[in-house]
Amino acid sequence: DIKGLFSGFKDVSVYVHGIEDDGDDFFESATEAANSGDIIVIEDRSGNKRYRILTGTNPDREYVDYTSLKELQEKVLKNGDSNISTRRLHYIYETEMSNEHRQKTSDDLADKLIELGILNNRTNINMFSHSYGGRRSFQFAIDYPENVNSVTTIGTPYDENLLSGLANTFPTIAGVMNKISDEYSDYLDFNPSNSRTDHQVSFSNAYTDMTSEEMKEDIEHLKTVNPEVYSQLEEMEITAVAGRDYHERQRGSTVRYYNSHDGAVSVTSQHAESLGSLIDHRLTYDIEGVNITKPAHSFETTNSDFINLIRKVNNGENTLKSN
Repeated sequence: DIKGLFSGFKDVSVYVHGIEDDGDDFFESATEAANSGDIIVIEDRSGNKRYRILTGTNPDREYVDYTSLKELQEKVLKNGDSNISTRRLHYIYETEMSNEHRQKTSDDLADKLIELGILNNRTNINMFSHSYGGRRSFQFAIDYPENVNSVTTIGTPYDENLLSGLANTFPTIAGVMNKISDEYSDYLDFNPSNSRTDHQVSFSNAYTDMTSEEMKEDIEHLKTVNPEVYSQLEEMEITAVAGRDYHERQRGSTVRYYNSHDGAVSVTSQHAESLGSLIDHRLTYDIEGVNITKPAHSFETTNSDFINLIRKVNNGENTLKSN
């Protein structure tokens, strides 16, 4: 019975960014992956909204931007528009806090999708996420499996993450080195090891989560406590993409040197190997980083291979191959 402005859409793609990030890169990637007639919506954490309509999918990617919801309603979302059901809505979700815990993201995202009128049994949701956003999307899929058609992640630390452990243990040093946010959410995880207290404020965030838990632990608990939801995850199309950093050097001929990670997360963790057969596809894209301050991890959402994958998943092309 959930209804709203976008409840006429059957096909919806939701994009969730990573830790200490925003949705701008996904806004551009969704534009590149979208088909003519698709609508792209982003709302930043300040409440500012942008609406983009694809008017053509030639190499120039023609589109029209709207800043007013009223204008969008008058010109695009007309009552009785028979084309609505054939369009796809791309919704880029920006978290309230950049480093918030995945459960808080799942709860807040559900509220937002209810407000938009698209968390119902008529809508098929494809989720695309980067880095810690993958954990956030996976949590949403666990909480609302009947609404999620697929989950596609890139650069996601499914296992415990060393860098996050350091950031969680030494937040002051990490803040200076990596500009890690000092935000305190009022969300507190049930797991006491997945929390910390700073300045008499108890909270849980992305760093405490990646320090104390692998996604495998939650999945194993889910398998025991709620096998019905676990079976729904098994039916879901889940793709875990790893970005692998490489550098080219000239020694008579060009030689590529590959790393076993993307500058932040190991390929094994990105591939979610610990989740076994729950993952349907494990892909690897070679992405060149600039230096230690801008590793390959930073360029994964705008990578052409990943944008092409978004397009394939949205268009229902079953051409994915694990490598």
